[in-house]
Amino acid sequence: MKYFLKKGKTISKGFLYNFKGWKTNRKIVVIESDDWGGERTPNKAIFAKLLNAGLRVDKCAFSKFDTIESKTDLSSLFEVLSSVKDIKGKPAVMTANFNLANPDFQKIKESDFSKYYYIDYINTLDKYNRSQVLATIYEGISSGVFFPQSHSREHISPYLWLEEIRNGNESLKKAFDLQVYGLSRITSSEIVQFHLASQLYRNEKELDFVSKAMQDGLKLFESLFGFRSLSFIAPVYTWNDKIENLMNQNGLNIIQSSFYQNNFDPSNVKHFERKFHYTGQHNDNNQLYTVRNCLFEPSLNSKKDWVASCLEEIKYSFFMNKPAIISSHRLNYIGGLNEKNREDNLKHLKMLLIEIKDRWPLVEFMTSVELGKLIEKEIGIKNI
Repeated sequence: MKYFLKKGKTISKGFLYNFKGWKTNRKIVVIESDDWGGERTPNKAIFAKLLNAGLRVDKCAFSKFDTIESKTDLSSLFEVLSSVKDIKGKPAVMTANFNLANPDFQKIKESDFSKYYYIDYINTLDKYNRSQVLATIYEGISSGVFFPQSHSREHISPYLWLEEIRNGNESLKKAFDLQVYGLSRITSSEIVQFHLASQLYRNEKELDFVSKAMQDGLKLFESLFGFRSLSFIAPVYTWNDKIENLMNQNGLNIIQSSFYQNNFDPSNVKHFERKFHYTGQHNDNNQLYTVRNCLFEPSLNSKKDWVASCLEEIKYSFFMNKPAIISSHRLNYIGGLNEKNREDNLKHLKMLLIEIKDRWPLVEFMTSVELGKLIEKEIGIKNI
């Protein structure tokens, strides 16, 4: 009975995610991976100190496994991606969504938590003595296995974050003192706001900050990678119509999304309304939504068979003539805090890619932008 209930739930979910929107007979697979560039947990020693300070970082996979990427992380990932080719001879490619800034803890502290300062990605890499990372990323771009896009300038709402610290949030202050900003709600009962949602704002002043941060982040992106980001994924899937207008003004015409967004009213940012989306949907700006309909997040639950579950979701996507858009965050491929995490998950990823190729020999690997351009071309809207 449990089997049939589970099977029915999977079928219902596959139907829900894939019912509406653009359809194709082509077997298209897109892998979208968020959080590249962000610091999260700096190292093992800091993780231990966070735990000793009473923060339950051991309960959060992002705190346990996610840290700034290394050359080894990237080279190992690229080796797996390049090992499986599609029907056109192209390797599997990951759309890597980057945050290109992290808080400058020293300057923020010197301002008595009244002002926000950041360091860019290059200086973040220098902070961790990882100068070779950027050259490795360029190699991944050149070889067609790694395609950066924008995930906001930073993965934090500075106003909410610093206000919480000033108001006495001991959990965030303890983390700040250890140069950590990325605590999730599961680590402490004190964390009640979406302080990791960088597009969140409560008034015109904060909206102006978000607008300037988006422009600045996209300039950092173009100067670093040599091309513009055409798509955007909002941290914590949190944005509203005004944020979409800002995206549009900055040439971001593809909106990567879960099947829903956390839509918010600035007057009450503690309440979110789920706004549902589907691949091929357009808003009033003619911006295109692409919706993740498959999950491959093995770091979140080591007991789950993620290869089997992701293949099942891909099967339903293809059955309903939809591209398979796989969500697979950076933490799955990082070994800085736990080498076994990277090693195990890369084995799982290779198994997944091999199975995809074996089951669907006509598979085509695409980036989020390639898929977006294909959809726009077929629909007939020239926006990208």
